[in-house]
Amino acid sequence: MVESKKDKRIRFFLIFCFASLVMVGFYYQSKQTSTYIKEPHPMAVVIKEGSASGDNPYVGIYDYRDQKHLLALYEIEQNNFFHFKTLKATALKESPEQLANDASGNGLWVRVSGIWHYFNPNLEIIERDEKYRISKDKLNYSVHTSEEGNVVTISDSKKIVVERNEVVYGVHSLSNDSTVWLLMTDKGAKISIIETK
Repeated sequence: MVESKKDKRIRFFLIFCFASLVMVGFYYQSKQTSTYIKEPHPMAVVIKEGSASGDNPYVGIYDYRDQKHLLALYEIEQNNFFHFKTLKATALKESPEQLANDASGNGLWVRVSGIWHYFNPNLEIIERDEKYRISKDKLNYSVHTSEEGNVVTISDSKKIVVERNEVVYGVHSLSNDSTVWLLMTDKGAKISIIETK
C-alpha cells in the first residue's frame, strides 16, 4: 500500500505531538525534582564553654519548630540537671546555613542566603565588621551503627551512644575539659557526659 502525502503528514504530525508530550513530561518531572527543598536541621554554636568550677555554658541554637525558624540563646544550668534556660529567642525569616562565634564572646553570627549577620546578646541584628567573626574548626566525629545504637566517635576516641534511628547533625564540647557534650540531632539537642578515668 502506498502512503499518500496527506497520510505522511498526519503520521509526522502525530510523531511530533507524542515526542513533544514526552519531552514536556520529562521537563516537569526534572523541574519538580530540582525544586525539592531540604528540610532545615537544628544547629548550634557554643558561645562560652562551662567549667568544672560551676561556670555554665552559653549556646546559640537554631531549630525549626511549628513552621518557624527559631534562634535562641541558652544558659545550660549544670547544677540543675543541665536545664536549658532561655535567655533570648527570636524568629528568623528563613533557615540559616551556618552559625559562628564572635571574637567578643558575646552574641553570634548567622549566615542566611550567603550573607553573614551579627546578632548581639539581645538577638538584635547589629552592623559589625566581619573581621570579628570566628569560624572555629569543625570537630571531627564519625557515626557508625552498633548493637547499642548509633555510636558517635569524637576525634580523640571519646564515644557517645544515641538511638539507632537518630540522625546526628553536630557535636559540640560544652566544657573546657571535654567531659560535657552537646549533640544536635533530628530529635533535638541532647547533653552527654563522658566520664574521665
